[in-house]
Amino acid sequence: MKNSTSFLTYSLIFIAIIATFFSSNFLFAQQRNSSEDKILIPIESLKIEESQDIFFGHITDIAIGKTGEIYMYDRDIPALYAYDKDGTFIKTIGGEGRGPGEFIEVAGLYVLPNNKLAVYDPRNARVNFYNTTGEFEAQVLVKGGLYTEQMFEIGSDGSFFINGNILRKSTVQQYWVKQTLSGAPIDTLYYPEIPLIANCWVNDGSSGIEDTYCERRISWLTTDGSVVTGNNRDYSFEIWRTNDTILVSRDLNNVEFNDKEYAFWSNRVKRMAAQGLPINDNLPEHKPAFKQIISDSNGRIWVKKYVAAEYSKAPFYGSEGGSWEPPTFDIFLPNGIYYGTVTFPHGFNFKDADGDEAYGVLTNNELEQSLVRYTLTEL
Repeated sequence: MKNSTSFLTYSLIFIAIIATFFSSNFLFAQQRNSSEDKILIPIESLKIEESQDIFFGHITDIAIGKTGEIYMYDRDIPALYAYDKDGTFIKTIGGEGRGPGEFIEVAGLYVLPNNKLAVYDPRNARVNFYNTTGEFEAQVLVKGGLYTEQMFEIGSDGSFFINGNILRKSTVQQYWVKQTLSGAPIDTLYYPEIPLIANCWVNDGSSGIEDTYCERRISWLTTDGSVVTGNNRDYSFEIWRTNDTILVSRDLNNVEFNDKEYAFWSNRVKRMAAQGLPINDNLPEHKPAFKQIISDSNGRIWVKKYVAAEYSKAPFYGSEGGSWEPPTFDIFLPNGIYYGTVTFPHGFNFKDADGDEAYGVLTNNELEQSLVRYTLTEL
């Protein structure tokens, strides 16, 4: 009887393992076979431009309130503005300085679940909290790491995350310290260790990552505390959740460099070589799969992918013109299920989305900026 019980126990364990294996593989296969794009069309529903009293220099952060309020930080002024859901100016929040409620720099701007505003100021090493009317309430001292694309994140449970880095001889490992709103540490989440130097081609340009082609591991922290990470050599990434890991994979459509891109990059290589700058002028046959992974206020994952470039004679490209890639994103639900694909207009820098509304900064040919909201509708 004992042997029969043991056999039954081991059999059940074996079946559970097999079931788990095939369940995870089913999700993997489901994502891999979802190769047909569901096209979403962005329709402009709001545009906030500078006025006689408010000048826009360089808008770097946007946050969306629970009832549609819009918060915008301009790094060049510097100033933090509040607008209602219809784009009407409400007030300026805080101000430059080191006093209570002031900031030197904003590297993270988020709305808490209770609709209060959190502002991460790395130069003052603190997080400022403002109430729903924009009045300063409290601050928490924090210790951050190196400057990265994502330095601060608000959790859906009301906690917040501060980014840190461990530098080694040839690699760097990012981590996130999860804290209560009073600053008490809760947990530490680690990113995969990555090389300090990525494999890039022509790693210089006026618009940063838009002008580089890098094969590298890209990671992002979502509002529910999940780590999304993937190497962009192929179209796959993992979602590290508390109790499981989801592998997401889509068919990779190899995007080639066109003739104008080759000519554009060849000229840039020559200019960089003349300046003695380090370059890798041997462009690969195909572009990497994606260039950025970010998440929105709803926990959805936005993958900005490499696409075929178009030629533009916009003034900021200079007299010779330049190649640009329409900002194109594949969107996934928090569980990794593919949701849709959207392509935004030239000059649009996506910042956040809530429901079917996407927010970002639009820079026109004269380098003038505005905050734009698009409503996403299915084609």
